[in-house]
Amino acid sequence: MSNRNLPKCLDSDGILLCLVATEFKKKKKKNYLIITVYSLSHTSRFSGGNILNSWAEVTVLKETPFKMPSSLLVRDDSTRVLLGEDKDYINASYVKIVNAGEEYYYIATQGPLPGTTDDFWQMVVENNSNVIAMITREVEDGVIKCHRYWPITMKKSLDLKSCHVFLESYQILQSFVVRIFQVVRKSTGTSHFVKHLQFTSWPDHGIPASAEGFIKYVRYVRKSHLTGPVLVHCSAGVGRTGVFLCMDVVFHAIERNFPFNIMNIVGQMREQRCGMIQTKEQYIFCYKIVHEVLHKLLTLK
Repeated sequence: MSNRNLPKCLDSDGILLCLVATEFKKKKKKNYLIITVYSLSHTSRFSGGNILNSWAEVTVLKETPFKMPSSLLVRDDSTRVLLGEDKDYINASYVKIVNAGEEYYYIATQGPLPGTTDDFWQMVVENNSNVIAMITREVEDGVIKCHRYWPITMKKSLDLKSCHVFLESYQILQSFVVRIFQVVRKSTGTSHFVKHLQFTSWPDHGIPASAEGFIKYVRYVRKSHLTGPVLVHCSAGVGRTGVFLCMDVVFHAIERNFPFNIMNIVGQMREQRCGMIQTKEQYIFCYKIVHEVLHKLLTLK
């Protein structure tokens, strides 16, 4: 057994984290690390509440640190998505939100990198998710936000280690792009169809000027959902992803005339994945969206 200190880092809320990794025995010829996360101080930006000396543990593959951006190294073992029989690591979390007695299930994940594209599609198939909500463009303001993990033409598939991905059709709408993929597993030859919905109207900086396009997008994603958790990602899988999850739950509540509490929903998300909804502007945007939806409902009466 050997210990080593990892660099301290700040999570998206400015929480100072001390990461300590302990190497343990090989398992199936792979080296693993247990990372213990100590929060030295934590003041919730939105609720004003205090959480002192919180901690979590996560198991990761020693050989695959490139899968984890340093700012998002923190992951809770109790909610992380496990890949295959070896329970391999991917930067993704199961998120369950409960509101008014209703339960909503999601996978919140980092946008795929060149080295994690195969893992990403494995996760989609293993969880039987038929919808992917992508809330970023591949490049924004000259910075790569997400690797293009799908084929760009219907004439040629994307050939990965575990599967082939075929683009069956696509449609470009005002605020988002709709793509239909067929994923064929090499080991079994079975096919899995996925509707990929990429929101393209989030600006390079800040939040959308109008909530209308995002409202239509969230509703379209929900109507498209049939099986498995709704799989949602932006770049890091916390900021815009958190806004989407929160609004999806709220829209359900509004449609059914159920009560809802945005602060409570955000709190539930953050207990399962660190930093969900990253900025004050994103948090306020959630209220702006709700105001716009409710205002339209009142004008219809």
